[in-house]
Amino acid sequence: MLKLPALFLSSKGHRVPVSPSRLTVIRIVQAQFLVTFLLATALLVQSQAAALSYVSGGLTIALPSAFMAWRTGRRVARPAAALVILINAEIGKLLLTALMMGAVFVWVEALQPGWYFTALVVGMMCNIMVPLLWRGRRDTGYDRPTQDSAQE
Repeated sequence: MLKLPALFLSSKGHRVPVSPSRLTVIRIVQAQFLVTFLLATALLVQSQAAALSYVSGGLTIALPSAFMAWRTGRRVARPAAALVILINAEIGKLLLTALMMGAVFVWVEALQPGWYFTALVVGMMCNIMVPLLWRGRRDTGYDRPTQDSAQE
């Protein structure tokens, strides 16, 4: 079962329910970071420039995704407010992605574009593969309250 960070614990130490869609977003971002660093570690065998290029591309995808997950993670009472938050988060994600791409191409001297764009594609594929791999799982991401804890 997925262990949630302290962010998802209530003030009494109980795990807070996380909606399945929110949990999927968290898993996607985790997978993007994990795949980025695992494949970059494997690329160290080939060269440091390839690994640096892959990390740069992976972070160009993963950090804006984490930003959007953070911005859209809070609960909103009105659907109109949720739509505004979603639109602002998407605009912020696109701007952050564009800024990071520009920064990588300006400041990373030993950039190998093939590995950079491969990391971008693999990071985007996490958006498709993670929900497909977790489809049908009963893992909800939190401990369901028992009768004993419900009576407290």
